Amino acid sequence: MSPDMTAAEPTLVVERPDVTFRDGAAGVRAVRDVSIAVRPGECLAVVGESGAGKSVLARTLIGLAGRGAMVHAGRLDLQGVDLTALTEPGWRALRGRRIGLVPQDALASLDPLRTVGAEVAEPLRVHRIVARRDVRERAVATLGQVGVPEPARRAGQYPHQLSGGLRQRALIASTVAAGPDLLLVDEPTAALDVASRERIVEVLRGLVRGGVAHTRCAAHSPTTGAARNCRAPITRVPNPASCAGGRERKRSGPDRHGSSHRPARTPPRLSRVPSGSPARPGWRPRRRPPRPAGYANVTAGLGDTGYRPSTRTA
Repeated sequence: MSPDMTAAEPTLVVERPDVTFRDGAAGVRAVRDVSIAVRPGECLAVVGESGAGKSVLARTLIGLAGRGAMVHAGRLDLQGVDLTALTEPGWRALRGRRIGLVPQDALASLDPLRTVGAEVAEPLRVHRIVARRDVRERAVATLGQVGVPEPARRAGQYPHQLSGGLRQRALIASTVAAGPDLLLVDEPTAALDVASRERIVEVLRGLVRGGVAHTRCAAHSPTTGAARNCRAPITRVPNPASCAGGRERKRSGPDRHGSSHRPARTPPRLSRVPSGSPARPGWRPRRRPPRPAGYANVTAGLGDTGYRPSTRTA
């Protein structure tokens, strides 16, 4: 991290957020005890197990935590704007223009009834970034900026006509079209092959280098490509997945990432494996039951067609 980044004022400051969902009489805490600060041109990786609350944290930062969510925080600040005090009109003015979110599943996030170009052009129209006559040209240019080949042709296609990697790039393009100051990226490479993952990571690194957006990555492990290429220290999210009905199960002992929070379930021990299992000493496979009488005569002459008539009787 350069000295200029360290001296710059943080774009985002999050201190002690607490997100609880109503579940009958008791609430389920989805996010707790996370404090982060992201500065301009900085990439921060937020790491945690499945169910740790990474996606809930990202959606909370754009005002889409979900129905029944109760959000409390010591501080949620985006460039001097108190996010906890925003109303829905304030969030609409903020989303896309100053903060954007790239969700996990591009196929589910893109509208199947609209072309890719229309998706990218929507934030340009809503926030009136360019004149109406220049919207399509700007949308095509944004697709090319994130590495979509033949952007003019792809802009006229629908999401189902694109590969997984191209859909992910199109989703990134629709998020950065209006030039947000902060980009939240939730598992950007989860469902992609290795080659597509590397290309998406390179796109995100290019955005950070070019100053188009300040990126925050949500990942399961520090070895994830998007997390591995982040310059800022990795922040680990405590795993509240063991919380049920407001009660927490006690866990102790740090794991290999330095966290004392472990998954609620662990692989079974050998002593708990049933005695008939191949993992136990002395195990012997059961004998195959005898074939019905006349089985060889019924199947004779069938050759190698693979067809075997049933010998069961009603």
